[in-house]
This record gives sequence, structure tokens and C-alpha cells, in this order.
Amino acid sequence: MPFFSMVNYIFLFPFLVYAVISLFASIFTAFKKLDFLALFALPFIFLMLHLSYGFGMIYYMIKD
Repeated sequence: MPFFSMVNYIFLFPFLVYAVISLFASIFTAFKKLDFLALFALPFIFLMLHLSYGFGMIYYMIKD
């Protein structure tokens, strides 16, 4: 079933790209501010920010 394994990679690719960009943004911010706690906290903060914004937008689109 090579088709299904290819589909898994297609759906996994955007999440991997998001994780890499989030990690680079966290590293850049941590070194810029000299706050190395941010290196560990910011990826989770970015994820929560984007998920809450996305779910809120979808909720209000469905609600109306």
C-alpha cells in the first residue's frame, strides 16, 4: 500500500515545516533577547497562539 504511506507524508509535511520554522524563530528570539528559557517556551506558545486563532476563526465562521 505505497499510496497510503505517501498520503501520510503529504499530511505530515506541513506540520514538519511548521515545527522547523517555529524552532528557528525560537532560536532567533532566544539569542536576540538572551533569554534561553524562551528557546523552550516559545514553540509551545506559537502553537497555542496559532491553534486558538484558527479554532476561533473556524468556530465563528460556522456559528454565523
